[in-house]
Amino acid sequence: MNLKNLKENYPQLISHMRESGYSPSHIEWFRHELSHIFRLSESGALNSYADVLRDYIVSGRRQSYIKTARTVIRAIERFDLYGEYPDGTQKQTLKHKYSTDKLCPEFRSIIDYFIEIETERGIKQSSIVVESQNAAAFFLKIQQSGIEHLHEITEENTIGTFFDENNALVKGYSVKKNIAAVLNACTDRYPECATIKTFLPALKRRRKNIPYLNAEEVFKIKQTLFSTENGLSLRDKAIGIIAISTGLRRSDIAGLTMNSVDFNNHGFSRRKRTPNYE
Repeated sequence: MNLKNLKENYPQLISHMRESGYSPSHIEWFRHELSHIFRLSESGALNSYADVLRDYIVSGRRQSYIKTARTVIRAIERFDLYGEYPDGTQKQTLKHKYSTDKLCPEFRSIIDYFIEIETERGIKQSSIVVESQNAAAFFLKIQQSGIEHLHEITEENTIGTFFDENNALVKGYSVKKNIAAVLNACTDRYPECATIKTFLPALKRRRKNIPYLNAEEVFKIKQTLFSTENGLSLRDKAIGIIAISTGLRRSDIAGLTMNSVDFNNHGFSRRKRTPNYE
């Protein structure tokens, strides 16, 4: 990706923003994204502006951060490609070619076909962006190993795109899922995609366990629930104690009856609860 124009003219973008009354913090965000774009370009990891967002997504940035960065990156893209300055009102959109400019004809045609059919189906543009972007990067990595045709792709080539030279995993479950979506959608025109899909590594979907309450917060809640001076009714205290002690959902707590309590073993009965439809 050629950034010669942007490197030569980005000071004009910053000057325009100052003269237009943009806040210093907003201008600083543009400077940050410009630096990020230049770093990716120097490392050879930048084939399109959409790759900047891919880098944030792969690195696990928060969605709120990515949302703001997307707006800034789109504004920089339009300045670089069309000479358009941000005016604070125009909604920016990334182009649909993503990383296909360096792809061989066969791989590029797959991405273009996917974009076409998914757009016709009415799929959200944000989904098409991420899935096409991941698939384009996948094919580009394979192409860099000397392969330019689908029938030449092996399981080893496919799995290799998910690991770096030190055999460390660099692409996770979500990237695999997006690549699989593209391969699956294009199977009718490119039957080899079905075989390539079976080559994708078996990655588990991982979810982070979020400690919503720390030990101190739990202690304070229990202290309040067992206090006699907080004004809570016995019913409210019982609900609170059950919730924080068992983790039951509110619908399950609402459905509890006296028969649900195992008084002999100090717990809840394992007997299946009969729904109350009254």
